[in-house]
Amino acid sequence: MSCLQVIELDLEQLPDGDEVLTILRQEQAPLQNWVTLAVRYIITLCLVLYDTIRDAILTCARKPT
Repeated sequence: MSCLQVIELDLEQLPDGDEVLTILRQEQAPLQNWVTLAVRYIITLCLVLYDTIRDAILTCARKPT
């Protein structure tokens, strides 16, 4: 039997970018979740945080699975 854990983030009140990256990495979130959050940071004009997340996405995408 597996245990499913759900972590919810309020997309209207996004946390600090480092906190988001920690959550995404620890939970090994699917790439789509990373992209969704990056887009939300663009929408909320958090371009610096968006750049941080985008760079992390590119780094993760380059790693072999």
